[in-house]
Amino acid sequence: AVAEAIRDLARAIDTRMRTTVSPASLLRRVRARLTGVSGAELMLRDALPFRVTEVLLMHRESGLLLQGVTSEPEANSDADVVSGMLTAIRDFVQDAFGRGESAAQLDEIQYGTQRILIEATRHATLAVVVDGIEPAGFRELMRRRLIEFENAEVDQLASYDGDASRFLAVEPKLRELMAEMPQSTEAGAEGLTRGQRRIIALLGAALLLCVL
Repeated sequence: AVAEAIRDLARAIDTRMRTTVSPASLLRRVRARLTGVSGAELMLRDALPFRVTEVLLMHRESGLLLQGVTSEPEANSDADVVSGMLTAIRDFVQDAFGRGESAAQLDEIQYGTQRILIEATRHATLAVVVDGIEPAGFRELMRRRLIEFENAEVDQLASYDGDASRFLAVEPKLRELMAEMPQSTEAGAEGLTRGQRRIIALLGAALLLCVL
């Protein structure tokens, strides 16, 4: 039943693509051809829901919350409790399944339709609560933000005394992770090689000549 529902959705999207002529649809078809997937599959991926509901930055050694932002402040989420829970789960997984490998780290927790994506550096841990499937490049963005924070605050993190107010400046960077995912579009553009971009430009020029 699930497979049939997915096929029906793919057919509906394919029909919409074939009956719709616009610059966006033409660009999507060219992009699908270059990436080796069908236009329907690409539209299906673009249509998949994705939303970041909460971002938590924690001190790795103590598990204390450094900063946290949420898309639903009215929900009054107790970020400190969530931070402690994640630290306890991480320690349990490390003790139960680590097998002495210090490099192995918990990188994801799933509950229902929501998932917690986790990235860690030497002194800090970043946990992002998401609903749906993250687009390409989102994990890389998480790592980049966390490494930038670690490098900028390494001395403060190494001697952290529990005062989280000194890390207020990192909040705008955390909120960038909650944006409406312009990263997915950027990642798709960066994924094209120089030759592929040249082909797109030539196809555009040929289309313009045909119109003229």
